[in-house]
This record gives sequence, C-alpha cells and structure tokens, in this order.
Amino acid sequence: MDKQIEGQNNFPVWLRIFSFITGFILLSDGMRRFIRPQEARDLYSFMTYVFVGAACLVMCGYYRRLYVNEEGLVRETKIWGRKTKEVLITWNAVERIIYSEQKNTFTACFEKGNKGYRISVAPENKDSLCELVQSFYEKAEE
Repeated sequence: MDKQIEGQNNFPVWLRIFSFITGFILLSDGMRRFIRPQEARDLYSFMTYVFVGAACLVMCGYYRRLYVNEEGLVRETKIWGRKTKEVLITWNAVERIIYSEQKNTFTACFEKGNKGYRISVAPENKDSLCELVQSFYEKAEE
C-alpha cells in the first residue's frame, strides 16, 4: 500500500518571491558596503546586511512537507535541494490521535508522550485521512 496524505504547505509563493527579492537586495547592498565603503560605519554594518540577506535567501528555498503514510507521521525538509526525511512518530509509538475541525482545515494531532505533532489537511481530504489512520493505527476510534 503506497497511500499517503500530505498536509498543507507553510510558505505561500508570494512570500517566497518577496523573500528572494529582499534577500538579493540586502545581500548585494551588504557586499557593496564591503567593497566600496563610503563611510567608516559602512564597514561595520555590512555584516548585518549580508546575514539578513542570506537568511531571506535561505527562507526562499525552504520547503517542508508533513505527511501520513504506512510508516507513520513523516516530515521531509528541503533547503535548496538538500533533502532530509525524518519519521516523527511510527504507528506503534502513537498514544492518542485528536481530531479538530475549523472552517477551512481539518487537523489531526498525533501524541507521543508529552509531545504532539499536528497535520492540517483540506476538508475534502478528511475522509481519506481518517481511513488511512484507521487502517494503520490499531487503537483508532471513530
């Protein structure tokens, strides 16, 4: 069985574009201040521009996926192409699952000890998420 339910993404496209433009401008201005300083304080302040610009560029290339499959709850993080996959909770380790429903989202909270992980899905995927949870989680109750 190769079924998985993916949660909603965290950064919208307009935020990625804005962070890329801002990061590029700040990084280039920081390099300009280092290469051709007009005042003495330009040499002291160029690192701030470089660090904030680099952070904006990293944020632009940051992707996080949270999904439920036969392994359990899985988080995939990708920063500019470098991917890491981490199984947060296996089905055997899940102690309790709490469902909540708002207007636009359906949320499932997977608890393990004193830590919980939430995955939010669109209301259309509610039934398929509950179906997947019931097929793998033996303590599932409706």
